[in-house]
Amino acid sequence: MTETVEPIPVTGLRPRAPDYLLVALLAVVTASTAVFSVFFLPWRIGSVVAPWFLLVAIAVVFWSVKACFRLTGSLWWAALPVAIWLVVCGWLSRTVVLGYATMLPDWRGQILLVAGALSGAAALGLAWGTKTLERTRGQATGRSPLSMDDQVTDE
Repeated sequence: MTETVEPIPVTGLRPRAPDYLLVALLAVVTASTAVFSVFFLPWRIGSVVAPWFLLVAIAVVFWSVKACFRLTGSLWWAALPVAIWLVVCGWLSRTVVLGYATMLPDWRGQILLVAGALSGAAALGLAWGTKTLERTRGQATGRSPLSMDDQVTDE
């Protein structure tokens, strides 16, 4: 026989101060990944372009959005890493140091911006679907997804 396993509710618990501190830490990690992605973008192996840091950037943005949503249960807080990614990459794409552009104005710079934005959008879409699914399950059972029965008490 196959048994169905119910997913762990994401929005059942209220976030606490350490959760918001972890969200801030994830925002800093995402911002630093954006900086490193821009500076390692022109890396080459021999004469072959090797923008391998794109994979790191995609993974970090996707994971940080999912982690922020798991910590807070809020889509607004989950969107913070994507917003920071876009602000840092956008700022670095417009910055000129000693007459040279910080981000390369070619296909690699555009792919970096698009890859971070799309991975964040995919993670936000999954979070939104999870939240919608929990709301519909809560309505089907006749109780709110944030009912007092689901919350953990410190006793």
